[in-house]
Amino acid sequence: MSPERRLAGLALLLPAFGALLLTRPLIDIFDAKARLFGLPRVVVYLFGVWLVLIVLAYLFSRLLPKDGEDRPPDRTGRGAGGG
Repeated sequence: MSPERRLAGLALLLPAFGALLLTRPLIDIFDAKARLFGLPRVVVYLFGVWLVLIVLAYLFSRLLPKDGEDRPPDRTGRGAGGG
């Protein structure tokens, strides 16, 4: 399997990973009276997960090839886009 396909597969798992991190049982772990930087820990956790998901999505968007790039030509020799 090519590295691009492997990376595309990981990019497809990113929303599922984010949904898993935002499930109620994991959020309840951080829902305590303790504070971090003057904020409740649950708020720091939620915004931290959100930030990590945004950064990972940005990295995947930079690493994955754009549509039509690195595709083998079709039978007509004009590329996969047909044009």
